[in-house]
Amino acid sequence: WTNSTGVDQRLRVMNPTAAHASPQIAGEYASWKELRPLWEAASFMGQHYGVLFNLRGTVRLPGVSDVAHEHGAKIVADLTHEMGERLRDWCGGPVLHWIYRHQPEPDGRFASRVGFALPPEQLGFTLDWARTKFFPRRQNRVPELEFSFAFCQSENTALRARFHWRTVRALIRNLDPALQERGQNGERRPLVELLSIPVAWRAPVGPLFRGRVRGASQTLGPDAQREASASNMHFLSAVKDRAWGHLDSGWELGEFVDRRAELARRRDDEQRLRALYPDHDELAQARRQRALAELTETRSSDARMRLRSWRGWWQPPSKTPPK
Repeated sequence: WTNSTGVDQRLRVMNPTAAHASPQIAGEYASWKELRPLWEAASFMGQHYGVLFNLRGTVRLPGVSDVAHEHGAKIVADLTHEMGERLRDWCGGPVLHWIYRHQPEPDGRFASRVGFALPPEQLGFTLDWARTKFFPRRQNRVPELEFSFAFCQSENTALRARFHWRTVRALIRNLDPALQERGQNGERRPLVELLSIPVAWRAPVGPLFRGRVRGASQTLGPDAQREASASNMHFLSAVKDRAWGHLDSGWELGEFVDRRAELARRRDDEQRLRALYPDHDELAQARRQRALAELTETRSSDARMRLRSWRGWWQPPSKTPPK
């Protein structure tokens, strides 16, 4: 675990005697309505926290019963919880973001994929903990349990972004290939192509148990996104704008820096107003609240209208001045 430049490296541990023979069960594809929240949460993570997925895990169990699926879901829940606790102990605070989606194979066997974002310096310790402690304890009870990891330790932004979005594409690999959307030139194309989901990954999902199919850490949930969007600090969405050519560029990291700068400017503006209207009496309080409300109204609800240091996909390309 000392390599600091590797990208998409893999650790795989499985039981060679695991039985894979099971009856073939017709699978189904997932809708974009079901999968889009995963994509948007992954983009939100980069814009709000300035981090990307650097670890991807897969858990598999044989068996097509509800009991087998519930057991697999419990293992994934324990993994996210215990990994978070270990990192909290090591780092002194909550530092783990994660998203999972249970994706039973078309033949009914349980499979689940999880994307993790954790401090890069803790990646090696975390993999060792999972390989030598977490999974062996469960393989003692369920010998057929299989798990694998892919990880990125690169400091290169392009490689980090590529790994991040490959992780998201692994989570949405069951997207219905019949769905179409407009490309940047207006032509209709399969959404799986516009999102660049690898052809080899596209597959229907098998029968699901009666439980939650996907989940995320509280840091990436709807409440966290709503709170972060308050006061007209809405987030950009490349998929909403159909900016298909910008999905993998890592623009979220630049937006994270600019959001912090914008929030700092807004705090400064509000502090100046408070200084102009000291809290002497009710009349002064009312004037201050009115001035703050007027200031808020001047701020556009369109995230694309804010100042930023990078050129957005909605902006015309810069012209090279003549020599």
